Amino acid sequence: MSRQSAAAPALSIVIPAPADAAALEATLVSVLENRPAGCEVVVALGFPYDDRWGIGDEVRLVSAPLDSGLAACTNVGIAASAAPLVHVLAAGWLATPGWTDRPLDVLADRTAQAVVPVGVGADDAGTITSVGVRLTRGGRRVGMAPSRWAMRAGRLDLARIHPAAPVLEAGFWRADVIKALGPGFATCCGDWLADADMAAALQCLPGRVVLAPESRVVRGPGRTRPRPFTAGLQAERLFWRSLARGSIMTSLVAHVI
Repeated sequence: MSRQSAAAPALSIVIPAPADAAALEATLVSVLENRPAGCEVVVALGFPYDDRWGIGDEVRLVSAPLDSGLAACTNVGIAASAAPLVHVLAAGWLATPGWTDRPLDVLADRTAQAVVPVGVGADDAGTITSVGVRLTRGGRRVGMAPSRWAMRAGRLDLARIHPAAPVLEAGFWRADVIKALGPGFATCCGDWLADADMAAALQCLPGRVVLAPESRVVRGPGRTRPRPFTAGLQAERLFWRSLARGSIMTSLVAHVI
């Protein structure tokens, strides 16, 4: 592995790592083994890390405040990135050969806001577990994944799946789109709902979100749902923040239902 080029990168791979050193190192190995040319790797740490393997020679380590969550670490990493295109791959999620090729081609078209890679199971690369998120009219986050029946029956048609945003842990973004939406992912909705909040924001901008079936990442550990009171509070914040994207009365009725 060689040191990063001094030339301006075309892609920034941001690895938010809130807490788990082992998960971070697994992700780094997968990224560096499959690393595309002309990219930088930025690791945003939410915990003390002693860099026992000397990865600082290959990547840029930046620190978020201690105990920062996934969204906060992601924002710190994006703020430190230098490329016009940003790929977020959370610690614990794994890159695969050629996983950046198709998203970079798609994002060359400036009408594309973001690209959703396909998340697959760690034990079975043929099992699709994640194809982004969508937001219901009533302001509820829905994690998208094809049904097991469709996969088993061979009736899976990814071309008919239209996510509203990538999941927080894995997505490709235009840096100017993120800048237009503010500092990054909203931490007020918690890690649990930050990607759904971003989905609502994207719908207020011109452009499209594209699913790239050719881009595969191995899914890591899922997010933990917060305690009921916190979950309810964050869900209400998401709903009210999502109202800008459509009819208030229609959204209120759907929210009540």
